[in-house]
Amino acid sequence: CYISTIEKVMEHQYLPLNKSEKDKYNYNKISFLFFIVGTLLYINTVKNDFSLDDYLVTQAHPYVTKGLKGIPDILTSPYMTEDKIKGEFRPVAQISFAIEYELFENNPHANHFFNTIIYGIICMLVFRLFTRIFSENYYQYIFLGTLIFVLHPIHTEVVANIKNRENLLSTLFGLLACLQAVKYIDKRAIKHFILSVIFLLFSVFSKVDGIIFGFFIYLISYFKQMKSTYIFIYVFFIISVFLSYVFYKSIIIPDAFRNSELHETPLIGENKNFINTLKLSLITWWYYLKLNIFPYPLRFYYGTGLINIPSWNNPVVWLSAILNGGLLFFGIKGLKKRTFYSFSILWYLGGIFLFSQLVEPVIGIVAERHSFIASIGFSMLLGGIIIKVFHYLKKLNKLYVTLFTVFVGAIFLSSVIYVINRNKNWYNATTLYDADMKHLEESIFPHFERGNQYARETGIDPSDTIKYKKNLDLSIVEYKKVLRSMPGHASSWYNMGISYLRNGMLDSANHSFMATYRLDSTYRSVNHLIGLTELYTKDTATAIIFLKKELDLKPNNGSTIELLYSIYTNKKDYKPFLDICNSVEKRGVRSKILFKAMANAYYFYGDYENAIRYRKTIENYMYEDNNNSEW
Repeated sequence: CYISTIEKVMEHQYLPLNKSEKDKYNYNKISFLFFIVGTLLYINTVKNDFSLDDYLVTQAHPYVTKGLKGIPDILTSPYMTEDKIKGEFRPVAQISFAIEYELFENNPHANHFFNTIIYGIICMLVFRLFTRIFSENYYQYIFLGTLIFVLHPIHTEVVANIKNRENLLSTLFGLLACLQAVKYIDKRAIKHFILSVIFLLFSVFSKVDGIIFGFFIYLISYFKQMKSTYIFIYVFFIISVFLSYVFYKSIIIPDAFRNSELHETPLIGENKNFINTLKLSLITWWYYLKLNIFPYPLRFYYGTGLINIPSWNNPVVWLSAILNGGLLFFGIKGLKKRTFYSFSILWYLGGIFLFSQLVEPVIGIVAERHSFIASIGFSMLLGGIIIKVFHYLKKLNKLYVTLFTVFVGAIFLSSVIYVINRNKNWYNATTLYDADMKHLEESIFPHFERGNQYARETGIDPSDTIKYKKNLDLSIVEYKKVLRSMPGHASSWYNMGISYLRNGMLDSANHSFMATYRLDSTYRSVNHLIGLTELYTKDTATAIIFLKKELDLKPNNGSTIELLYSIYTNKKDYKPFLDICNSVEKRGVRSKILFKAMANAYYFYGDYENAIRYRKTIENYMYEDNNNSEW
């Protein structure tokens, strides 16, 4: 079926279609066919659970879990907030999750279903857009290019990972913006111009990457030979859309930030300079070119270790420069004649440029989702090349045509099988780690995340002591892999210490926490945990020193107060403890744990008046403590 379909498409001559042929090739039906194929290809993701980072936008998101009531907060908040992240402004994707939560609550199957539907619509729009730009003359190219896009395995991350709804929506609205721009160019109806600008704005507010569709609209305007005056107006509005996003974002989240770490990108500190950026950029361009041509192996993460700043002696650097430079050359060369190949190349290069390290260092260096928009252009380029090769072989020998058709059909069939199996890998975080870790031995961050996953799995059934200990041991193994490559990775030392502590290995836990402390004395609750392990190993004096340091950094840490209370109570030495508590209270801390400890200490100290006063005060304050839930 695949082979016969490809043969029919390829045998269609590169000539304008007459009316009867237009009836034969009903574009509405064909575009709907692409919707069906794209949807069915990913329908097996619907049974998947939450996977990598999905919880950040669903069950753990404070506003999404409010349903429709959370939308006002979504419109005035960053996409996500963690210790080292205060993210971009992406309200459109968040609102879609809030609506789904209102209808289906915490249901990953509903989230996956809508991701699949959106992908099917995108497949349909790709075909319709390129057909409107280049007309029926390029039907072969567009049909095959769209089919390549639909079946390309590099898209599995975007569709199968719920969190990447932002990429899907950004692309969806970007394609709609381009389609309305084409209609405006053809019909000059102002409604299409307005819709184009609105859709572009929605694309940017889904994810700021959508601004690249502004470049594509300009490219379309040029290829459709739009008058320079109208092009200028479009460019003005495209810039206005971007400035609107920047302005609104600066009001809502003026202090947005994303702290990069060495395991995420080598372009930090002294390594961040023009020469290193250029070299890493060439490697980045190489990876995207390779993944678009031969998408194996696919990985949920790339990052430092797997990809490093290369030397100029690395042949891949020069090969990347030649291949991508050649693409740029032919893309620019074809501008004058407005060729299909030129448009496809410039679409691809424009889409990748945002993630090439040249705009800013990219977290993870390379990610399959970053290639999603660009792959539209590359798929069209591949479609055009296949058609050219087919016609060339047709002039030589019919046998060559048959063999080539079988070869292309086998690739398409392999892609379908690959995508279906890859979707199963994305069932949840554990299945994804199990599938990908064999391809990620050199990468640093995946081992850290795998260690965290093992540690989290201990909470599934703590009564299963054998599995509990096994998971803790496996987490320690993964953290050690990180530390072999990056001894200064404080997070791995810290988390490994927690695994040792939970495993009852107190000396090893203390060693890990001390290593964390030497790297970063303010890291999370490291002072508290050093105090805890020192207390377990009977070094009370050292324990008190570090617990006091913890309160200096985090005076509202109720667990530290409780630990100090137990130490001083055992010593029956209440005055130093009360001095510490009074100091904490003077810093504005108001919590039940603090006042309860003070009431009890005053009672044992013999100051009954203060004991009664603090006991009564307890009921007047809400619980405000940070109880170090991570340990």
